[in-house]
Amino acid sequence: MASVVGCAPHSRHREPESNDDQGEHASLVTPAEARDYRARGWWRDTTIIDDFLDVATRLPEKPAIVSWHVDKPCETLTYRELALWVDRFATGLLALGVSPGDVVSIQLPNWWEFAALHLACARIGAVTNPIGTILRQHEVQFILERTRSKYASSRIASDGSTSP
Repeated sequence: MASVVGCAPHSRHREPESNDDQGEHASLVTPAEARDYRARGWWRDTTIIDDFLDVATRLPEKPAIVSWHVDKPCETLTYRELALWVDRFATGLLALGVSPGDVVSIQLPNWWEFAALHLACARIGAVTNPIGTILRQHEVQFILERTRSKYASSRIASDGSTSP
């Protein structure tokens, strides 16, 4: 199997040797492999939200996202503005009862709101489940049930469709 330079190999399809004391979420990576991955720089102990907040603090006025909607003019959000939206969305998710580990499904076009909502989920420890905008209602319903999503966000047009 070919591997990408700088990325951990994707050969994690083996069964764990023991599930003792680990429940259904047993690690498929041994402690020795984890140490090796960290030594090679493949794994870090920081998260995407740590990186985002670091950049937002250091470069608040730098453009973070340039977004274009068919029916709106181009929008540019700075890291400061995006960080404010991330905190606003995170606060809203918490108010809706979303907790760390909960699944939040997002069915939005490639807009800045998608990125902000994804980062908001990371901020509160929720798991993002992106859903393609081309899927039909019964397919989305299947995904929502299968992932046990606590919350779902989508664009609903005035005609009831979810297409962009």
